[in-house]
Amino acid sequence: MPRKVDPHWGQDGYGPEDDDDQPWTPVELSDAELAELAGMLDIDPAFPDAVSLRASITDIGNSYRRWHGRGAGAFRREEARAALEELLEFDRIDYAAMTALNERALQCVHDSLLRLYPEIVISGDSVTVALMEDRIDEATLRRAIGDAIARLKATKGPEREGELAWAVAELCEVYQKATGRRATHSNKGDDLGYRQEPQSEAGKFVSRCFRIIDDGVRPHQISRALRHYINSPRRQRP
Repeated sequence: MPRKVDPHWGQDGYGPEDDDDQPWTPVELSDAELAELAGMLDIDPAFPDAVSLRASITDIGNSYRRWHGRGAGAFRREEARAALEELLEFDRIDYAAMTALNERALQCVHDSLLRLYPEIVISGDSVTVALMEDRIDEATLRRAIGDAIARLKATKGPEREGELAWAVAELCEVYQKATGRRATHSNKGDDLGYRQEPQSEAGKFVSRCFRIIDDGVRPHQISRALRHYINSPRRQRP
């Protein structure tokens, strides 16, 4: 018999009850690490550009550490779905009931409301405010919850890594700005053999940064985020 999934009622992913690890610590970039990264971008470590590079990497790293695995990202798809399935069994669903959801489940309902009822946005209203003021009728809420459950069931594969994708994109843009070259991605080494670690210049730079920011991130995760950035409309030309 499968183990019951914890719906994490009343948890938003930010409080101490949600923290499995110690609070995040700021990124510290040593002089040696800065010199290595600057060398990868052809920047003289003694010049002001290196100071700007340190600030950029530190800022990106701190933002990543502050948000990674927190908020909606602190909960798995199964945990969001379990909470929503239990919520549908309530006799009454209103704002008070919605606020008891874990943050990911609440976000899923919010997204469903936007998708099913785009007129809410077109009218200039806010889904969050409409929920708080109990202006969304219960039938609409139940439909949105059902839609969210269906989408969670249909979603397969690894969890989204929003903070990782964001940080990789930011680091790619640091690379492009510093070098004047577009970020590319390849897993082929000089001998044309396949490597897990990214092999392009931008990929090596991003990978080295992540050994400082979060050395638990695997090479294939960085490769996936690099591909996402390179194929994204957000990608900027240097």
